[in-house]
Amino acid sequence: MNNGEQTISMAVENIYTRAANSQRRPKGESASSKTRARKWTDSEDRVLLNLVQSQLNSSDKKRKVVVDYKTISQYIPGRTSKQCRERYENSLNPDMKRGEWEDEETELILDLMSDYGQNWSRIKEHINNRTYNGIKKKGRKLLGEILDRSCVTKTCKGKSGKDWDEDEELKLLDLHRQHRYKFTFIAHLMRSGRSVAELDRKLLEKCQCQSCTSRVSKMREFGGNFKTAWSKMKAAEVKSKLLKRNRLILERVSMNSQTKTFQKQKGSKQAEIAAPVDVPPAPMCTPMGTGTVKQESAYDLTIAECCLPTTIESKSEAASLERNSEFEEILSDCEILPIEEQIRAEEKNLMQYMY
Repeated sequence: MNNGEQTISMAVENIYTRAANSQRRPKGESASSKTRARKWTDSEDRVLLNLVQSQLNSSDKKRKVVVDYKTISQYIPGRTSKQCRERYENSLNPDMKRGEWEDEETELILDLMSDYGQNWSRIKEHINNRTYNGIKKKGRKLLGEILDRSCVTKTCKGKSGKDWDEDEELKLLDLHRQHRYKFTFIAHLMRSGRSVAELDRKLLEKCQCQSCTSRVSKMREFGGNFKTAWSKMKAAEVKSKLLKRNRLILERVSMNSQTKTFQKQKGSKQAEIAAPVDVPPAPMCTPMGTGTVKQESAYDLTIAECCLPTTIESKSEAASLERNSEFEEILSDCEILPIEEQIRAEEKNLMQYMY
């Protein structure tokens, strides 16, 4: 007997001893409820992991390995084969991926659901790195089969799977006429404890409007019974919405990057324009037609301001233009006037056009 077999045998003996020394369950309590509530211990996890690994290593690697959980459950008292399988796949299997689904995985499961509907066993054959329960939960969530608890009132325990009454059907049709296919909002208004998928299927059965009739005709193209055809059609619709959302996100990201680049360039340009430049003091300005020299007042323009085009708005831009070699040519052809005379000349020209 090697070390691995000794470890398994000792762990099994400890489990049996603990099970024999445990208290008997109360009268009237089922065994399934007792085992379901009991947490898995470290010794049980070690036994389960070692037994599964021993079966995987002993089998032919060329063929697909099928673990015999029924035999494994015999070594773990109080555990069924289903519990052993779920425990290993959900918590102990190192090859299984857990956590958030990527967009590529979501598109893959939507493609598979559009082919197989809600046949999770067939879908699991194409997705090896996710557990059966994880695939089923993700698929049902995408289809809207999972009930939102905010849609259940205190007096309503949920009617999922129960028959519809006439009042519910009339209320659903009335809300559909008001809010179209906003099923999440309709479910919040109904507060009947039914999922979005149930509302959609019931609406297709009862509503005779043009949009619902076209959806029913489209659903028949997928084949299968009513629920299977609806699941395939819904998966195709969800995938188209997902692709549209991803495309809009990419466009928004590209627009934001372009905006940031433009703002960065604009900020660098403004910083270059606003750089401090040593501007010489304004000289004495001589009004046109007079020989006297007039000291510049607070209302007079400097040489740089008088000579710049009208598109230049700030002194910092004027200072940057002063560094240009063309500034001297502009300066030689300009008439330097005080601001008061410029205003009067503009008013005179304006009066000529008016009269």
